[in-house]
Amino acid sequence: MSRRDNESCTQFKTRLQNTWKEYIQAKNIQTFDELNDLIIADRIKNSLYSAVKVHILDKEGDGRFTSSDI
Repeated sequence: MSRRDNESCTQFKTRLQNTWKEYIQAKNIQTFDELNDLIIADRIKNSLYSAVKVHILDKEGDGRFTSSDI
């Protein structure tokens, strides 16, 4: 996500905060350990080859794989 041309820094910050909160809620994150693992799992997924990443995301569905599940 990047700042839009017509967006102030304050607006961009608010958009980032809202997007982050929605993402955390959608993934049902309740603890710091869950948040930590989500960030690590996302980094692992982003490092995968495209076809593998698509497969993982397909299996994950609306749920959340831990870093160990990947």
